[in-house]
Amino acid sequence: MIARTKIARRRFLAAVAGISASIVSDRASAHSVDWRGSSGRGARDRQGRRSSSSLPISGPEHRRRRFGQSQTLCFVKGTSIATPSGECRVEDLRPGQRVLNTRGQAKTIKWIGSSYRSTNTDGVWSEDALPITIEAGALADQVPHRDLHLSPEHALYLDGILIPAKYLVNGITIYPAKPDDLEGVTYYHLELDAHDAVLAEGAAAESYRDTGLRDTFDVSTADPCCKPADTSVEPFAPLVAMYRRRDKLASHLRSAGSLLIHYRTQFEITRDGLLERAYAIEELQTYKSAA
Repeated sequence: MIARTKIARRRFLAAVAGISASIVSDRASAHSVDWRGSSGRGARDRQGRRSSSSLPISGPEHRRRRFGQSQTLCFVKGTSIATPSGECRVEDLRPGQRVLNTRGQAKTIKWIGSSYRSTNTDGVWSEDALPITIEAGALADQVPHRDLHLSPEHALYLDGILIPAKYLVNGITIYPAKPDDLEGVTYYHLELDAHDAVLAEGAAAESYRDTGLRDTFDVSTADPCCKPADTSVEPFAPLVAMYRRRDKLASHLRSAGSLLIHYRTQFEITRDGLLERAYAIEELQTYKSAA
């Protein structure tokens, strides 16, 4: 009973934080968002890095003004991608080389795009440009096996569905933050013969899916033997998308009441499971520190 009460409280606090964040974002506010809800935790994570509660993130109005309505869907420079001959940093890959998908199949890269993003003149990050950090072990044991940095809209392939990283933020093991040693961020993306999931630091993450935004990349190179697609490509698995505020509110409310009424979608079950995993990791590290 105590365990169920604790879970219910955690999901309720997470729902409150998520609802508050969606309202702030939809109003195009430049306020920072504390994804830990009212738990009162500090503005730095356990490695001393600035967490989402202390990073200024501007809303949609700033995004449209600076980047149009495009969205970067990419891996941060330095991300290791699985290939048949071992892992390779994404910036060292070239069109024509092969990478492994989640089924262990070798797939040929036909196009690579890269873009550099940083703060605006006021030192504020665009909501779509600040990377989401997924700590090692946040998704499963040794998955990812090293901290993974993705753009917010980049989807992870979990439990049979594609979930943009920004929807998984919990402020503990998954949070908005750039690597400490970088002033700005260079993103890279890989296009294969078909939309698929590759292994980035051991985690399943989508390859590039053309939605008409190819020209938003600063630099692009293509395999002359493989012409990039000219039309939008459908995702290979169901893609989670919550464009309206009421969709976000409904999602968090379903999670908050899930111990009483079982109406959660697969996305919400996955998100809630990762939140519980995050709390378990945090409690274990707190216990080890106190021992």
